[in-house]
Amino acid sequence: LLADRVVSLAEADLVCIVLPATTSTVIVDTARGRLAGDLQGLVVQNPFHMGYLGVKTLVASLRGQKVERVIDTGCALVTRENMAEPAMADLLHPPLEKYLK
Repeated sequence: LLADRVVSLAEADLVCIVLPATTSTVIVDTARGRLAGDLQGLVVQNPFHMGYLGVKTLVASLRGQKVERVIDTGCALVTRENMAEPAMADLLHPPLEKYLK
């Protein structure tokens, strides 16, 4: 289990822990719970922005427009200090009900 692996790495006193660039309940809960004192931050992506750019690029390509080969969808650093800010909270727990009405 990913959470157990993250905890075992943290207990080994590693300076840097690299996690997948995806937000999952396991990672967020681990960050808030068992690693709250050790974890400095999470680098997260915005899945809605990624989807928007994906569809926008697809439509442009289908229309014969030139599209970039590599598209930076961006990321954000979530820390203990900014975790409760609305923008960061939405990245950690995307408001699906807002978009799935």
